Amino acid sequence: MEEENDAQRLAVICREIHKAKLTHINEVQNKNLRPVLSIAIPTYNRESRLKRQIIEILSQIERCGIGKQVEIVISDNASNDGTADVFNNCSKLNLNLPKTSFFRNNSNLGVDGNFALAILRATGTYVWLLSDDDILFEYSVEFIYNKILQLNDPSNACFFINYHNTIEENSLTAVPEIGPEDGLLLDEFMFATELKFSIISSCVFSRDKLNEVEFDQYIGTNYVHMFVMLQCLQDRSGSIVRRSLFRNDHPGVLVSRSNSKFRDKGKGDFYLNAHMSYLYFISTLLKSSINWMIKLKYIKMAGDENANQIIYYKITNNGYDSSYILKVTLKMISIIWYNPFLYLFHLPLLISPNIVAKVIEPFRWKYLKLRGQFVAKLKRIL
Repeated sequence: MEEENDAQRLAVICREIHKAKLTHINEVQNKNLRPVLSIAIPTYNRESRLKRQIIEILSQIERCGIGKQVEIVISDNASNDGTADVFNNCSKLNLNLPKTSFFRNNSNLGVDGNFALAILRATGTYVWLLSDDDILFEYSVEFIYNKILQLNDPSNACFFINYHNTIEENSLTAVPEIGPEDGLLLDEFMFATELKFSIISSCVFSRDKLNEVEFDQYIGTNYVHMFVMLQCLQDRSGSIVRRSLFRNDHPGVLVSRSNSKFRDKGKGDFYLNAHMSYLYFISTLLKSSINWMIKLKYIKMAGDENANQIIYYKITNNGYDSSYILKVTLKMISIIWYNPFLYLFHLPLLISPNIVAKVIEPFRWKYLKLRGQFVAKLKRIL
């Protein structure tokens, strides 16, 4: 029954994706004037956060006088709170926007379905996939708008937007703020961003390029935006906005995992399932035409993150679900079978009692710190 419901939901998503692509083709053909930038916000039952985000965006648009060139698109994943009222109230503000659209899915189509439809329902030249809870800096909308105008490059398929990823605005940014920004091919883009575009608000896509993307095979991964980015860069270039435009506040592993207990009931651990998709993305990336140095970099990242996620899973779960652990074990082997640490450390830890991970965790972080120091010294010597 569960598989049947998933198949039905995917069929609905695919129909809506096809409909959105056709609508976009007709609008581009029939419209000479389109917004420079669409801001697409997927949301679900977070009316207070959505209200804050919309008000901030509208305020920035009004302040820099670009109302006719920016569009706001809200994709509501069948919320049962006051999400629709928030949008209706905000859209009544006296701002000369070309288009403010609110779409409500008839049923909850999952994270990936709503993300995909949010960006496909946009009409602008570029579409920024923006979370309803990331904190925009006061210059953000104008900055990305001007960046698009200055670039004026039809071969540019996407942007990565830099960000602060803690509650401190002056903390380290996701990627260095100095470095090449435009005309980056797949190798250069992946090397520079280190998959930090897993945060949805860092993703800006060429709307026309999105019509060429095959979404359906990545629905259900929880990382559809990452696969879209990868597809966009297969035959085009990308850009990096190295100035930080927003802040992503992470409550910490223990809090976020505690808050996820209600998600994906009956399907195991939400974050460990999402991690399997992250590994799948890296395995897909490794099959792309990237050089061997970047492949080695991501093989190492996959191994490190796999150990981290196993430890997080073990220390935040009181029970021991043997059938789920077996399922995860087989999945890991199928994806990162080439990593010797999978057999020497990862899998023994996964199948061991939870107390083992709790004992190992402090030593794990000490090991990573010492390894980082050793690698840094080795690089200086070389």
